[in-house]
Amino acid sequence: MWVWALLAFIATAIITVLGIRFYTRIRSTPVYILAPVFLAVYIPCSIVVLVPIDLSSSSSPSKPFFYLSESVRLILWRVIYWLAFFLTWAIMPMLQGYADSGYHGTARKIRDSFHQNARYQLVLLVVGSLGLLYIVLSSGLSFSSIKALAIALSHSYALVIALWLMGHGLINIPRRYWAEADPHVRLRNFYEQATQSNDTIAEAQTEYADIAAEVFALEPFKDTRCTAWIESLLEAVEEGPGVPFSGSTTSGVVTGRSRIHVEGSTINEDYLSSLSSRFKRARNRLVRYDADWQKLLREASRAEDIILSRDTKKLVFRFKKTPLPPTAAYLYYAVIKPYVQRAFSIIFAALTIIIVWSEITHGTILSIVNIVESKTTGFWQQSFSMLFLGYMCSCAFSSLSRIRIFKVYALVYRHSDPSSLLFYAMYACRLTVPLSFNFITLITSRESVFEDFLGKYINLTPLGKGFNDWLPRFILIPMLMTTFHVYDRVRTFFGFGLSFDDEMDVDDEGRPICGSVAEGKHLVRRALSDTSYRYVLRHPNISVAAASVSGTRYLLQNSSNSSLLPGSSGGSTRSSEDHDRPDYRPSRTSLSHVGPVLPRQLQLGGRSINRTRLGDHGYEPTEEISAITADDEEPANGVSKIKSFFSGLGERFKGIGRNNTDNEGLLPRWQEQQPQQRPESTTTSTYRDGSDSDDEDLTVL
Repeated sequence: MWVWALLAFIATAIITVLGIRFYTRIRSTPVYILAPVFLAVYIPCSIVVLVPIDLSSSSSPSKPFFYLSESVRLILWRVIYWLAFFLTWAIMPMLQGYADSGYHGTARKIRDSFHQNARYQLVLLVVGSLGLLYIVLSSGLSFSSIKALAIALSHSYALVIALWLMGHGLINIPRRYWAEADPHVRLRNFYEQATQSNDTIAEAQTEYADIAAEVFALEPFKDTRCTAWIESLLEAVEEGPGVPFSGSTTSGVVTGRSRIHVEGSTINEDYLSSLSSRFKRARNRLVRYDADWQKLLREASRAEDIILSRDTKKLVFRFKKTPLPPTAAYLYYAVIKPYVQRAFSIIFAALTIIIVWSEITHGTILSIVNIVESKTTGFWQQSFSMLFLGYMCSCAFSSLSRIRIFKVYALVYRHSDPSSLLFYAMYACRLTVPLSFNFITLITSRESVFEDFLGKYINLTPLGKGFNDWLPRFILIPMLMTTFHVYDRVRTFFGFGLSFDDEMDVDDEGRPICGSVAEGKHLVRRALSDTSYRYVLRHPNISVAAASVSGTRYLLQNSSNSSLLPGSSGGSTRSSEDHDRPDYRPSRTSLSHVGPVLPRQLQLGGRSINRTRLGDHGYEPTEEISAITADDEEPANGVSKIKSFFSGLGERFKGIGRNNTDNEGLLPRWQEQQPQQRPESTTTSTYRDGSDSDDEDLTVL
């Protein structure tokens, strides 16, 4: 029986590796980062297998399908707990400080990391001293009481985080699956996000160019005692940020750098450390925002292709490879997949109801999880346990991966920096014990090795027992906050730099900020059709090379593949699948109305820097385009009454009433279609390049 358990743990390890690979390039990640990240992610994933095995092996009269002896389970729990404890409180914080350190040299980075963590550990020592005083008064002073204190404090801190993340995921996962089943809703969201995503790249490039100028100002001081340090900084800037940037060469990134004056007396270890740290953060942000923009373009192009395929009943993705023929691709992506997603949404919603009801009634016979676990044995008990616990872990981990903290830490597809990997893996590892213990508390019969090993320490004091009994019932608070989208409202009020990817930004008065659908649509369509656009969607088979010294153009290598891009004039012939789709026909708002690339010279902190914003290249929409947002986003039916009653909070629901309205204004017009009669309420937008949108391309109904 232990063979099946071993295979289950191996399968969990494979899933862990695939999950890490989704957020970073494993081959380019240092081993000293990759190894602890793997352990920190594998440990919480393994509880989906270990907890059901522990429960069924302890309660079943016969050996279940997945069976491990009591001694083996005790060893596993000891290894998992203490390895997770030292990873999250000692090893990974030190590695994170090492990765964030701006100092040059391994020894100096280790010392800097130690100093950073010493301040953090001092705060923990103060809190631990207060807890120790309470333990001494309630249970007496002994080695067991000190160990119980460490376990209880660590568990209490992690339990709050686990319930908060799980509460967000219990609402967000079913809601997201339901919304993403409709390509019109997805496409509208992408258009709304495009403007803000567009601006963040421009801001990130400004920040990067600003710091790059400061680095180049150190070139005259290469012969000082910090020669190796300065040369490494200059080489890092010469290499570029790793994404298309206006000039990755010295003269291409910065012009007029001779205006920057740095006093030689100010160049010391502290100054260079600060500059190195700022350069790392600026480069990571630029790579992160570029990855977000590329992901948005890919998803938007797929949604457009799916919508357009409903006329031809054939689907050929412009920027995605699929082994399915056009007709089969249409049936799967446009017909079958939406129903499957909504079916999963209903299943997840049912699991959410079961988990929430069980959390509120945990420890009683009314808990649905308790009823299911008590009525089943063996394989079926293990299967239901894996289902419930796996969903709880998925909700928590999904929420954790979508959190962005202070614009410093964020997980990005294949481009996450080492510091972010360590940060999120560390907090994922901290969820191991609270998620395991929380699931066991949903069952009245808690007979297990986990309960014998850790439960007695967690519930050692009356305060700890009451905390673990009552806190799970407050899971309704984060669920309500997610339901009404109030996280960013709280963030704005308190000034926290923390948000979920799926939350909307709000202004100073708490009103949601929503980008113009028409403007975002124009930006997305230009990035998908204009191959000379600096922010064009980069096809995976096309590598973007550094530009010439002027830094105003980027060349697409592998020109034989240039026909893969819409609107390109490559010499290669069209494939058989391409004949199922008409040629790309640019709209009136495409390249024909776009002027030459003209880089701006900006004075940034006394520096003159060449920077080309996304709104440049001869295209800048006038303020008239904002009228489209007001007309387009007017809620229907009784939503306006809800908005007036709940003030700014009601605006969160403005998309609900319009989902069933006519979405034809969202269709990209690259495919020849039958002319349609224009509604009388069409809004026209005029751009500064002289073009207007008197066709349906920029009409959002």
